Amino acid sequence: MFARYRREGKPTEAVIASTMLFRYAHDRNLFWLNRLHGRPAPIWILGDSTDPYAPFRISTDTINAESGIRLEDYALIDHRGRFVLLRKKE
Repeated sequence: MFARYRREGKPTEAVIASTMLFRYAHDRNLFWLNRLHGRPAPIWILGDSTDPYAPFRISTDTINAESGIRLEDYALIDHRGRFVLLRKKE
């Protein structure tokens, strides 16, 4: 699932990720989920529904409301167990 993101995602595309998934994100445009105010919406979301840091828990239907991210603006690309890969709809 994360290999697909690495293949399809461009280093110039903004991404947010749950804590343990930072290592898979292109670091040049990794945004913090709790610091998105004034930034464009990320193109990619790498989520872990069991992230130990609750504000960074992301699942197919839940994300920190304070982030301003609306999950209905994202398409589900892949979902495996607790992990999810989402991409912003065109």
